[in-house]
Amino acid sequence: MGGSGLTLHDVGLNGHNTAGAMLIGSTISYILYGVVVCQVIYYFHHFTKDPYLLKINVALVCLAETVNVFLMSAALWYYLIRRGADMSFEGFIFCNDWTLMAQSVPTVGHFPLRIAEQRED
Repeated sequence: MGGSGLTLHDVGLNGHNTAGAMLIGSTISYILYGVVVCQVIYYFHHFTKDPYLLKINVALVCLAETVNVFLMSAALWYYLIRRGADMSFEGFIFCNDWTLMAQSVPTVGHFPLRIAEQRED
């Protein structure tokens, strides 16, 4: 173990268990992303007469989820392959990789638009 400070082992976490939880969670997320893509395809094929603003909203949500999947894959690569299980506890807990910070932008950035739309109604 290199580095100073606490490690995952010092706080009772096993790096393999933590990495496994990240991998399982991301796998479930990838499966749900596939469901979203199938629903979007179904929507565009069966609801052709919906307003264009609604179609754009659905496409933006799908695009945001796609960006989220790519960023999650990059974060998994960073934490599981590049850094490995022997990283310090602070390095694991605190976000020092740009992909985790950028991951919140497409997901959270959509909600202020939805709130603004609801206020107009």
